[in-house]
Amino acid sequence: MVMFYFLCTIISMLLSIVYLIRWNRRYNSFISVMFVVIPVSNMGHLIESVAGNLDIALVGYKLSYLGGCFCTLAIFLSILTLCKFHIPKYLPAITSIISIAQYALVLTAGYTDHFLKRVELAPDGTLLREYAWGHSLFQGYVILIYVCCFIAIILAFRRYQTVSRKTVGLLLLLMTISMAAYFIWKPLIKGPEITPVTYIFAQLIFLLIVDRISLYNVDEKVIDVVMNRGQIGVISFDNNGNYLGSNAAAKSFFPELNTLVIDKPLPRAHLSFKKFIDWQQSVKASEHVVTDLYDKKDSIYSIAGDKIREGLRTRGVSFMVTDVTDEQKYKRIIENYNKTLEEEVESKTKDLVEMHDKFVLGMADMVENRDANTGGHIKRTSSIIRYLAEYLRQDPEFNLSDRFCEALIKAAPMHDIGKVAVDDRVLRKPGRFTDEEFEKMKTHSAKGAEILNKLLAELGDDYFKEIAVNVAHYHHERVDGSGYPEGLKGDEIPLEARIMAIADVYDALVSKRCYKDALSFEKADSIMREGMGSQFDKRLEKCYLAVRPKFEAYYKSLDQ
Repeated sequence: MVMFYFLCTIISMLLSIVYLIRWNRRYNSFISVMFVVIPVSNMGHLIESVAGNLDIALVGYKLSYLGGCFCTLAIFLSILTLCKFHIPKYLPAITSIISIAQYALVLTAGYTDHFLKRVELAPDGTLLREYAWGHSLFQGYVILIYVCCFIAIILAFRRYQTVSRKTVGLLLLLMTISMAAYFIWKPLIKGPEITPVTYIFAQLIFLLIVDRISLYNVDEKVIDVVMNRGQIGVISFDNNGNYLGSNAAAKSFFPELNTLVIDKPLPRAHLSFKKFIDWQQSVKASEHVVTDLYDKKDSIYSIAGDKIREGLRTRGVSFMVTDVTDEQKYKRIIENYNKTLEEEVESKTKDLVEMHDKFVLGMADMVENRDANTGGHIKRTSSIIRYLAEYLRQDPEFNLSDRFCEALIKAAPMHDIGKVAVDDRVLRKPGRFTDEEFEKMKTHSAKGAEILNKLLAELGDDYFKEIAVNVAHYHHERVDGSGYPEGLKGDEIPLEARIMAIADVYDALVSKRCYKDALSFEKADSIMREGMGSQFDKRLEKCYLAVRPKFEAYYKSLDQ
């Protein structure tokens, strides 16, 4: 008997070592728990068989129940995972608590009569036991777990297209033998405990199952690839050409994959399947990735096939399928009509630029026509911005690019676009605003940024969009932090918005409004200079002073 338990312990330890060597991150933690608990449980049987006194025998007896309390639970949760049932987060926690409570009852053996009413060591070293209610509760728990396992396995047989029948069959064999051993052999046959053998059988079954887990887990086989376009489909086969599975993208490219059965070979009747069968042979014969293009109706797919490798072993073949329809059609146009394509692209680009310019001017006119208080303001500030940009482009201190200046000039007409979202009763009020009305008016800057973010998103020019959004959002900020909408200070305010602020305020000063007369150029200039360093960027003062004569000439021309 001692030799029997000794061999069971050694075998279970060796099997756990094999599992540890072959372990990878695709194995679920429940299976790992089982491979840890079983050797300890079998060792408990060994300790009990060689114990020289009651205390040591009880230690072995309690260790042996680790398997009944925790291994059974680990097998149940592993079955749910392998059969692809959704496991609520609370289920492992609740069942673990129950198992711990069961094992706590086991630990009372020898101290209380909750689990064992009586326990003593016979002269032959056998542990004599008289069970109490705690043991009956334990048996009921084990029976419940076994019943749940059987129900899960039976239900899994109905999900044959997504769950391997080989896996389900092995699990059914395991549960049948385990129940026969526990409920038939153990009560009727005297001699060594059969439980250690069933545990070893469970280890063997799960080693066979985990050996194929990585094959069935198709998504795990996808190498981390950064994709700039489209989706990537994955289709996998084992070494015998049996279908292992495919991801959602592959099934969208090839809907016929939905008719396939796991662990079954591809039918040759369908053209797509015949292609994949041929590609499988090519991949097997090659040491490199096999690539090809496949035209299917109006779509073109890039097929890249390679061997599924685990260490030195080849486990099967996996194909990566990418929809390259647009790319290939574009490439074919280039190859066949290169000159025509260049002319077409040039024409499209020109149309896009013209459409963009018309869009900007159209938006500017829409705002100007709606705001009765600032008629002509947008066009005048656009002219002032142009003068400022022309000067700054030549100033080495700012070192502004032509692209920045052109974007700023185009964005200027849109700086007040947010006013389209302001209530007409405020926007068109013929007089000064109340404090409440002014607060509503102040929202136009943030609303303008929001509107431009949406309107310019589809134009494909992120650089211009950023300039335009910043101009609309921050042209009422002040460098001393007292502006709105966010109270930014100094260089926190984008340069384009600081430039726009000069044009916006200057026009407001020298223009007539319904609530004020136009200021003289001298008075306006005094206010502008006074604001340098508090309202305006001090570094822009020299720019303002340099182009101020052009401002005055421009406004005088408007009066003629």
